[in-house]
Amino acid sequence: MEKKEKSYKSSFYTFNLNLKSNKRKGGETFRKIILETEYSRKGVQMRANTIMYFRNVFTSSVDGKDVVYGIISRNINVEGLEWKDRETAELVDVHIPKGAVPGLKEVYFAYTPDHHRVVVQAKSNFSPNIIKEFFQIFFNNFLEKEGEHLDIIIQQDKDSLEVLEKAKKISKVFIKLTFTNDDFKKESEDLMDRLIRESGFGDLEITGKSSGNSEIDLNGDLVNGSLGLATENGFAQVSYTDRSGKKQKLNTLKHPQIFQIELTNNTSPLVFAIEAIKNLFKFRNEKAD
Repeated sequence: MEKKEKSYKSSFYTFNLNLKSNKRKGGETFRKIILETEYSRKGVQMRANTIMYFRNVFTSSVDGKDVVYGIISRNINVEGLEWKDRETAELVDVHIPKGAVPGLKEVYFAYTPDHHRVVVQAKSNFSPNIIKEFFQIFFNNFLEKEGEHLDIIIQQDKDSLEVLEKAKKISKVFIKLTFTNDDFKKESEDLMDRLIRESGFGDLEITGKSSGNSEIDLNGDLVNGSLGLATENGFAQVSYTDRSGKKQKLNTLKHPQIFQIELTNNTSPLVFAIEAIKNLFKFRNEKAD
């Protein structure tokens, strides 16, 4: 009798890649960059003398949508370093086998060009900020210096906004927005997105303060639509007073959205891609309803 494979919960983060360009569409542009460049495998220099790169990249179809998937790796970069004897400080000739790298760490990823989203498996040694920094350095190497700009946004948890519904008073709201690429949006979010596009803004910053006896209304189209967009296309910082009278501050960037899927112990990058992208599509379709 075959043993049933054990399953476990695996989490992932979502990154929104937003390309502003008069010449190219972001979805297909990022797809080509990941798939067709030797630079993907060579990687980019990161902090603490490490190097990060795309490895074992493939394509597949999930629910009829094109998906690029594989592994993002990181290792210590020893290329060009001198090796010395610790006692004599004399140079030592060290032979490193071809392809061998020290401190290799890896994480699964999947990219859906239709929604210009990258999902990345959550692991303690690959924080969302490290992944975002890698994407920024990597993709910016292929953008034109004039006329193209890349925004990379870590999708934030909308549930983090629920504390505001119980707030005694909202005293200040700061929201930074960038226009979307035809995302699923609710009506109030769609209104704000349309206004940003019609005005020709690449980015929009909104600062609102209460004065006197006035109170900031979270249900108004301006605030509600802006906060809804911000969690996937920007961020929000809100100063408020809670029910106990204590002053608080919410920063949505401190609350990345964490999705969970179920995987088996002998999972693969493809299995991760299928389960994660299906989960993302389900979430986005529910949001649009």
